[in-house]
Amino acid sequence: MIYYRMIQHTSMRHMAIGGSVFLGYDLIHEALRYHDHQCQRPMIVDHLVAMSVIGTVGGFMASNSLRGAFQGFLFFGINFGFLSYWAFKQGMRPGAGASQSKIFYDADVSKEEKERFEM
Repeated sequence: MIYYRMIQHTSMRHMAIGGSVFLGYDLIHEALRYHDHQCQRPMIVDHLVAMSVIGTVGGFMASNSLRGAFQGFLFFGINFGFLSYWAFKQGMRPGAGASQSKIFYDADVSKEEKERFEM
C-alpha cells in the first residue's frame, strides 16, 4: 500500500515534467518550421534553438537563478543539442532500424541458387 501512495504522489509530477519537455520541443520546432517550403535555415539550427530554449527554461526552473538558466542554455544548446541532432539523423537514415541480413553460402552453391536467395 505504501508503494502505491508513493507512486501516486510523485510520479504524476515527473510524468508531467517529462511530457512538457517533449511537447515544448515539438511546439518550438513546429513554430520554427511552420512554412517548411519557404524555410531556408538548416534543420540543425531549429533543433539547436529548441534545445537551447528547453535548456534555459529547465535550468532556470531547477536553480531559480540566471546563472542556472545560462548553464542550462550552454549544456543543452551546445553539448546536448549537437549530440542529439546527430543521433536523430542517424535514426532517420533508410534502413536504420533494420539490421542487414547475413546470408552465408556453402562452397558448392551455384550462381543461380545465389540469385534465387537474394531476390
